[in-house]
Amino acid sequence: MRKRKADNVSGQSGPSGKKVCQQQQLITGSLRNANLVTQSAVNRAIANLVISALLPLHIMEVQEFKDLIATLQPQRHVMCRSTLRAI
Repeated sequence: MRKRKADNVSGQSGPSGKKVCQQQQLITGSLRNANLVTQSAVNRAIANLVISALLPLHIMEVQEFKDLIATLQPQRHVMCRSTLRAI
C-alpha cells in the first residue's frame, strides 16, 4: 500500500514552488481589535438589552451596570436615561 505525503502544516507551496510560511497573528493585535467596538454599537446593544428584557430605564443609573460596561469596554460609557428614552 502506498502512503500519501502529509500536508505541510507550516505553509503551502507558492507560485515559485517554494514553501510559504504563514505567520501567526500576535495576541496584541487581537487585543487591539477588541477596542474597535464603537460607542454607537454599545448604545444599540444596551438599548436592545433593555427593550428585550423589559428592564426599567433606571438600570442606566445602577452602578453595577455601569461597572459591567466599563469592564467589558473600558473606553466606552453608559448613555444616560434620557438618551435611551429618546431612541
